[in-house]
Order: sequence, then structure tokens, then C-alpha cells
Amino acid sequence: MEHYMGAVKHNENTVKKLNQVVHDINRGKQKLFYAVSGTMLLLAGALGKMDQRISLVLLALGCWCLQAVNYGARARTAEMKKALNGYYPSIHYSFKDDKVDMRIKQWEECVEYKGIVRLAYDRKYVYFFPEPTSIYMIERESIMPGTFPDFCRFLSEKTGCDWIELDASNVQKVCRAVKKLIKK
Repeated sequence: MEHYMGAVKHNENTVKKLNQVVHDINRGKQKLFYAVSGTMLLLAGALGKMDQRISLVLLALGCWCLQAVNYGARARTAEMKKALNGYYPSIHYSFKDDKVDMRIKQWEECVEYKGIVRLAYDRKYVYFFPEPTSIYMIERESIMPGTFPDFCRFLSEKTGCDWIELDASNVQKVCRAVKKLIKK
């Protein structure tokens, strides 16, 4: 029995968003490390009282660290865009009793709820992960019938996963990352 339906029409921006979400969730500690290291190196290079050559090296390293924050997402996006070769599919989802069916034209695949390892959402999309680095997205506006909170409850119950809110501010994200580091 079908409980919910949803869809997404991919484009260059959705491919970029997918890869950014995977990178943000799976590489949060690494991103925090690069951001903090880069900032510290820039500050040391700009404000430190040292030989100009050392300052330049620190500034260069700081810039490298900051550009590396999202490098993985950018690289994966470039690979996907090349593989897609200008074709961006529409995916239709059907949420049934024990699985999610996905359809692109004649191609069909299904994912059992017990195989979903993570759920996330932002203002525009819902994401589910059948494995840590594999992700599907659904436009929130396409989900029907019912309300978004009902859909979230349904998926949480079926998967046993809690939801990750991706719209939190950067300050909230940093605080959560620091708390996770402290707990370990």
C-alpha cells in the first residue's frame, strides 16, 4: 500500500546540493578542523610579529585550509555532472509499507526502510541515505498526501532514524560539532 509520494526534478543545483549535504554530514569534523585551522593560520600570518616570509607562508596555508573546507563536495559534484553529461533525471518516489520505490523513466529501484541509515531535511528538500555516502532527495512541496510532520513521523517510525535539520545556523552547527567532539 502506498502511503506517500514525492518527486524531484534534478538540475545542476540539485546535484550540487546533494553533494554538499553528503559532505556536510559525513565530513563535519574535517570541515570544522579546516575552518578553524585556516582562520588561526590567517590570523597568525596577518597579526603575528615575525619575518615577512613566515607570515606569507602562514597566510598561504590559511587560504589553502579555507578553500579545502568544501573541496570534497565540489570534486564529487564535478564528477557527477560529467557522468550525467547534461541529462538531469526526474525521480518519482512511492513510500510503501516496507520500502521506498524509486522510478526514473523505465528504471526502477527500491530501498527497504531497514536499509536507510540517516534522514535529513532543509527548507526545500528531504534527504534519505541508504548508506552513509549515498543519498536521495525529494522536494518537500511534492510530498503528498498529508503534512510534512506526518511524513517525517512515518519515515522515522519505518526507519528507526532521527531527523537531522540542515537549516540550523552556522553558529548552531559549530556548537553541535563541538559538543559531539567533547562527548567522544
